Amino acid sequence: MLMSIAQEPIEAECATYYHRRRLGKWGDIMMDAPWWISLLISWLPFVALIVVWIILSRYMTKGRGPWGVMTHLYEAQVAEMRRMNALMERIAVALEKRAGAKISDE
Repeated sequence: MLMSIAQEPIEAECATYYHRRRLGKWGDIMMDAPWWISLLISWLPFVALIVVWIILSRYMTKGRGPWGVMTHLYEAQVAEMRRMNALMERIAVALEKRAGAKISDE
C-alpha cells in the first residue's frame, strides 16, 4: 500500500506531461473549437474521398479518360464482328444452296 501512494504523484505528473506533449498547439486549438468544427475536420477526408470517387466514376462512364478509348475500340470490334457474322451467314446459305443443287443433280 505504501508503494501505490508513492507512485500516484509520479503517474499524475507523467500523465500531465504526456497530455501536454500529445496535444501541443493544434490540440489546444481543437479543444477550444466548437463541436461542429471538430466534426467537420474529422469527416472532411472521408467526404473528400467520396466526392473524388463520384467525379472519377462519372468521368469514366462518359467515355472519357483512359478507359474511354478502350470502350470505343470495343464497340468498333463488336460492330465488325456483327458485319462478319452477317457475311458468314450469307456464305453458309450460298454453300448450302450449292450443296443442295449438287445432290439433286445426282
